[in-house]
Amino acid sequence: IFISYSRKESSELVEMIVTNFENEGVMVSLDMRDNGPTKSIKEFETAIGNGNIVIVILSDLYFESDDCMYEMAALVKRGEIPKRVIFIDRLKDVQRNTESHNLIKKKWEEEFDKYHDVGPTDTALLDKKKDIGDIVTLFSTFWGFATDRVAFMSTNVEIDKADGLIALVKDRLTS
Repeated sequence: IFISYSRKESSELVEMIVTNFENEGVMVSLDMRDNGPTKSIKEFETAIGNGNIVIVILSDLYFESDDCMYEMAALVKRGEIPKRVIFIDRLKDVQRNTESHNLIKKKWEEEFDKYHDVGPTDTALLDKKKDIGDIVTLFSTFWGFATDRVAFMSTNVEIDKADGLIALVKDRLTS
């Protein structure tokens, strides 16, 4: 199981979830703990995108984080989001509505526009431009799932110590 989240906003929640999952014998893979110095973050983002069960903790800073948004793009590329992804809502200022969608998408479009003069020999910047282009292209699809398929509110996960989340994941693992 993978968790995609903003470390700046959701680390404590993630720590509690991981502890309770692992107490139940369910292993969770985290970038900061499991990626190690020999693996690239891109490899880990690809692994999250290909994961059979991915918990996405939606938070305001999730949508501002390059790494979170690269993970988001990888999830959408693989598809089958309803079968693979479980959303937890930890949003404060961002709302799951059209206005927030448009503001977030505009931010990433503006970021993409910064790379319009990248030359064909600058492979690092071309890779970054491609990654940001994927975010712009795939964001609306992700947003549709994130607004329609939120399974848990973060406060409920905190209150029940992730018991409901663990039950859902165990059910998916056995099916």
